[in-house]
Amino acid sequence: MAEENKPSPEPGTRQRRRERTKVLILQAAESLLAEGGLQNMTMANIAHRAAYSKPAIYEYFTGLEEILSELADAGFIRLGERVQAVPAALSPEEQIMAACRAMLEYASENMELYQLMFTHIIFARQERPLPADGSDTQAAYLAVSRIIQNGIAQGVFKTRPGFDGGAMLYLCWVTVHGMASLKQKLLEEVGLVNMQQYQAEVFQILIHNLKGVAPGEQGGAVVQGLHENSR
Repeated sequence: MAEENKPSPEPGTRQRRRERTKVLILQAAESLLAEGGLQNMTMANIAHRAAYSKPAIYEYFTGLEEILSELADAGFIRLGERVQAVPAALSPEEQIMAACRAMLEYASENMELYQLMFTHIIFARQERPLPADGSDTQAAYLAVSRIIQNGIAQGVFKTRPGFDGGAMLYLCWVTVHGMASLKQKLLEEVGLVNMQQYQAEVFQILIHNLKGVAPGEQGGAVVQGLHENSR
């Protein structure tokens, strides 16, 4: 009888405990990812790192793909926070360069997570629904989009036939992502030893394209110092 009257944890308490456990498991998984990349990511390794049994992990996640997806979502949110921290008081071209720096720095500091976010998860999501428009995982993309739209509205960035705001956003995104995905060591191995100089020149071209000016006319100073933070 006494056993029947024993109070069970309140639903809110159970939920908070469950969320804390999920966070611990995800932290263990992210540390494994940072140390050894995707090949290090198995349910057994995650369970060992988190100090849980493998069956216990399945009480919180359906499998490895769900863990990887949640890691990627968290990565996109943190990337968005970096880009959203760009000061609004800067000029549009300065904001674009600051956003580029933020993305390159984030990729450099989280190389394996960045690769997971923009390679494995992108292809895996062909089998699952995309995030809702305006979700936190899209914050970086939306922040850069707002910078470009503001630049167009102020007359700093110039649209022309075949090169509207969407094309500008795409140009910025693929330029930064390409740089972030190419590792310094790999480029040195194939003989591209002046990567930092080339990056600065590419960003100079990017700014010229957004402003609709020919190389050498104006806007060169804004990219100074970018390559110093892009390793």
